[in-house]
Amino acid sequence: MANIWIKQKLIDEILADIEDYSPLETGGAFFGYHSKSSDVVITHLIPAGPNAKHKRYSFEPDQEFQLKLMEELYYEKNASVSYLGDWHSHPTNVSNLS
Repeated sequence: MANIWIKQKLIDEILADIEDYSPLETGGAFFGYHSKSSDVVITHLIPAGPNAKHKRYSFEPDQEFQLKLMEELYYEKNASVSYLGDWHSHPTNVSNLS
């Protein structure tokens, strides 16, 4: 079984973003790498971006902004990190798909 590794600092950033946008949804992207033991190591967060759409029951990131930051990070880290996935909040705790 693989583990997911993430620093508390990054978790705190996610929680702060959720609090800042509540009661609207927000989100971002995870960047990092897979270890030799197949663990996932999250090293960076890519924010939603200035043109993200935060709504009560949905969220749409600023894709152009995120792609630019992802490309910069990829080259800055000499291709040692890559996109791992997205996260987003459900502050209203509704069980419908978003």
